[in-house]
Amino acid sequence: GLQGYESDDGPAQLLEDLRQRYGKVAGSFDDATSESEDNPNKTQRRLARSALRQIALLFGLMDKNQPVKEVTRLLASVDNGRISSVQLLANETFAGYEMSRP
Repeated sequence: GLQGYESDDGPAQLLEDLRQRYGKVAGSFDDATSESEDNPNKTQRRLARSALRQIALLFGLMDKNQPVKEVTRLLASVDNGRISSVQLLANETFAGYEMSRP
């Protein structure tokens, strides 16, 4: 039951327990967010990532004691976003705000 999660940090503990249970790829110690090439089962990894997204959505519906930091970390790990390079272009016109033109 959920009696073990009644404290203020209960939702964060439950989220972590669900992440550990459903965010792992069966038969492997690799996390669902792992990009290692030695994980042969891409379908299991995809399903585990989907499960983690669903867990994050579920916790996003909470009104009280929502574990915002934990949900943010969970979504960031699932998205596995990264910036590989940045290119600044000279003499380009950019839309947006400037100090002289708010």
